[in-house]
Amino acid sequence: MSSTSIEGRLIRVDLGTGAWVVEQADGQRFELHGSVPGALEGKRVRVRGRPSALHSAAMAGAPFDVQSIEPA
Repeated sequence: MSSTSIEGRLIRVDLGTGAWVVEQADGQRFELHGSVPGALEGKRVRVRGRPSALHSAAMAGAPFDVQSIEPA
């Protein structure tokens, strides 16, 4: 499966064990799975990766496997 990019604001959601989420301008949310630099919290980011079939206890958005993340 090829990778894709999503953009939005990186937020920390305190549901269950907690989760990193990218919230897009239209309100759609993606729950990130993988390494996320906490220093980017609250900033607009571009995440490269792919949709995932995995879900967490937080269920804070569509699951997305992170390959890379950077400021947008």
